Amino acid sequence: PDSMALPEGYVAVDRTALTAELLTGADVRDASDASIAEVSDLVLTSDGQVTDVVLDVGGFLGIGARTVAIPMDRLTVAQADGGAVRLWVDMSKEELEALPEYSM
Repeated sequence: PDSMALPEGYVAVDRTALTAELLTGADVRDASDASIAEVSDLVLTSDGQVTDVVLDVGGFLGIGARTVAIPMDRLTVAQADGGAVRLWVDMSKEELEALPEYSM
C-alpha cells in the first residue's frame, strides 16, 4: 500500500503516531478515492500498537453495515494538513463486504 499515490494535500502518517482517537471514525477509501467504509474500532497489542482495523462497510447511517477487520498493513493512513485522517485500502468495497463478519 505504500506505493499508493495520495491525494493532493495529504501526507502519510507514521504508524507509530497512530492512536485510537485519531483513527476511530476515520473515512476509509478505495484506490479510486471513493469512500467505502468507516473505522469503528481498533485491535491493539498490549503495548498499544494497532494490529488490525475494524471497519463498518456498506449499510446506510450505520444500519445494515457489515463489520470486518483487516490488518493495519493493508491500509495507508494519511492526514490533510492539520485536518482529518483518512485511510486508503487496496481492496474494493465488494472485497471488504466479502470478508468474514468481525465480532468483538
